[in-house]
Amino acid sequence: MTQGQPCHTWVAMAMPLFTLGCEAFTEDQQAFVMDKINKLEASIGSLHVKGIRQALEDVWKLRENLGDHEGTLCASQILIELQYNIILF
Repeated sequence: MTQGQPCHTWVAMAMPLFTLGCEAFTEDQQAFVMDKINKLEASIGSLHVKGIRQALEDVWKLRENLGDHEGTLCASQILIELQYNIILF
């Protein structure tokens, strides 16, 4: 995306959805986020959505493995641990 140009719909919707997903700790919350990701992917067909899905699944798996069931770990630290180059605002 070029500076000053309008962003595509997926860009405008993906980051808030990703941020929400990083803070989803319960199965119900995660299912809600995955439902929205699936709908976003179906409506725009972007490969970037697959990357978002994979990153969230990795975040959730690491949280589970570390026993973080209440979201005490910072999502930014988890993304660093997973070696994702994503900046959360």
